[in-house]
This record gives sequence, structure tokens and C-alpha cells, in this order.
Amino acid sequence: MVDKVIKAILLLSPIVYIRSVAMNNFDLVILHISAMVLFVATFFDKPKRDFVGQKYIVYLLGIGLFSAAMHGFNLFIMDYLVNVFLAVVCLYVVIRYCRDIEGCFKFIVYAGIINILVWVVQVMGFSPVIPNYKYMETNGGIIGNAPRLSMYLSIISPFFIAMNKIWWVLLIPIPLIMREANILMALLLLFLLSDFRLNYKLWVIAFFAGAMFLFHDKLINSIASRITTYKEVLTGFFNHPVSGYGLGIYPYGQEMVNTKIDYAVYSSLLQFIVGAGMLSIPLVYETIKRYIKNFSRFPESLSLAILLMLCIGEYPLEIKRLWITIIMITGFFVIRRIDVAKQNCNS
Repeated sequence: MVDKVIKAILLLSPIVYIRSVAMNNFDLVILHISAMVLFVATFFDKPKRDFVGQKYIVYLLGIGLFSAAMHGFNLFIMDYLVNVFLAVVCLYVVIRYCRDIEGCFKFIVYAGIINILVWVVQVMGFSPVIPNYKYMETNGGIIGNAPRLSMYLSIISPFFIAMNKIWWVLLIPIPLIMREANILMALLLLFLLSDFRLNYKLWVIAFFAGAMFLFHDKLINSIASRITTYKEVLTGFFNHPVSGYGLGIYPYGQEMVNTKIDYAVYSSLLQFIVGAGMLSIPLVYETIKRYIKNFSRFPESLSLAILLMLCIGEYPLEIKRLWITIIMITGFFVIRRIDVAKQNCNS
């Protein structure tokens, strides 16, 4: 039962939308409904394995509550913490109950293909699904705008290539038309982590370097704006490094820095640390270390590598629409690790 629900959520969460609801609000609706449906599905299924990673969850929620307490239980922080808790519930259900992770992969690809098709129609001048909001001035499928769609496709690109190698070629024109470099960087990272011979890799690196040159003006402006933003954010952060800005509250405190950012500081990693305070650094360090230790060339592991790359210079974790997909992929990664550990014990 849980497997069927997971597959349905993987397919529907990136492609459903109600025109009467603001995009960012609807993203949260998807998260809330997914958590409720997954929890109810556990009533009709039996656990497949024990949950692992309890200490990470306890620490995460602990620093979240500490952040809320340090800021007088600010309602924005508490609201964000509730969303984090629902994400944890989804992750718990996936890890304990999912039986067929390989069977789930194709639903990730199906949702991606639907978004690509909608984006193609939008490029042709017809957008029947997504209205032209002020922050959606660029075509972005059903995910929203071009930056959101490019991050989404970057994260799920390993599943495309695992299904068929032809996607190496089919995905390349998308960032060139979008003028978003994320997908190119993701494909380059995947190629470097592949087992192709060195001479092939050198040719591909040269090609991607040439393609990236097409974006040099945009890249220079992006890097410059990020450096300015990071300086302002860190200056404010070190005024209260223990409590930080407050977990999840930074978007609502733009008066604290002289920037024009709506929802992020263009670095999910930095935003989490400055939001939760210095107590979050051990959690970030331990999580990355554990991931590197268990890294493999399976699609879910490669996907998390791309996510980590994006978190350094982009804001994928601030896009709530991506949370469900990221949660599922993280769960698949943990399940694979558990299964490998069992095989090693039995051999």
C-alpha cells in the first residue's frame, strides 16, 4: 500500500497545480497532503525495515526548538518547524515501509517528462496551466519558473540517464534555451562521476566549458550578487551566531540586510546555518561525512550529490515543491545503504 502511495506522490507532486492558489502556498499544501496520505497508508501495510538515523532527526528538531525558544517562539519559526516535522514523517514512512525503490524511479522520470513537455509548450507561447505571476516571468513548466525547473531537472537527471543513456543528449538543449547553467553543471558532474575513459571525459569537459561560456555574463552577475549577499548575511549572523536569524525565518527578515531577495540567500547550505545558528554546523558536517562514506553510483546517490552541489550556490531547499521529491530520494539512499549493510553481514 505504501509503495503505491509513494509512486503516486512522486508522479503527482511535481505536476499538480490549482490556479486559484499562490504557487508557494500550494507547494506547502502538497507537502501537508503527502504527509497525511503516507501516514494513513501505514495503517494498511507492515514495516519492511527498522528506521535508522534517529539521532540526526532528534538533533534537527532539537536545534529547531532551540531556535524557536531563542526568538520567543516566533510563529514563522514554529510554522517552518512544523513543515520540517511533516517532512521527517514522510522520510520515516519511506525508510520503514518502501519495498520497491527501483520501481519508484520511473515515476520520478514521468513527472520530469511532463514538466519538460509543458515547458516546451510554454516556450512556443502557450501556457494554459501556470499564470504569468511576477516571479514566473520565465517559463518553468508546472514547477514555476526557469530557475525552479532547472534545479528540479538537475536533481532528477540521474534517474533519466539510468533509464536511458539517450537522455545525456536530450537534456543538454534545455539549459541552453533556458539560459540556466544548473542542468549543464549537473550533467557534467554525472559524467565526471561515471566510468567513461579519461579521453572521453576531457572532450566532454571541453564541450561543457564552451557551453558555459555562453552564460558568462549571467554567471558573472550571479556570482557578484551572491558575494554581496553572503557578506551582508554573514555580517548580520555574527551579531547573534548562536541563535542565528531563526530557523526558516530569514525570508521574512529582509529588513536585516540591504538586499532585494524574496525567498532565499542563494545558498540553502548557508541559509540553514545562519538560520539555525552555529549549533547546526555539527549536523551539517556529520550528514555530509556520512553521505560521502556511503556514496555510490546508484541514481539516488548521484542525485544527492547534485543536490549538495546546488545547496552551495543555489536555493533548492527553499522551494517547497521540491521537498517531496528530495525526501523520497533521500529515503531511497538510506534504504540502499541498509540493504547493502545487510548483504555484507550475510556474506
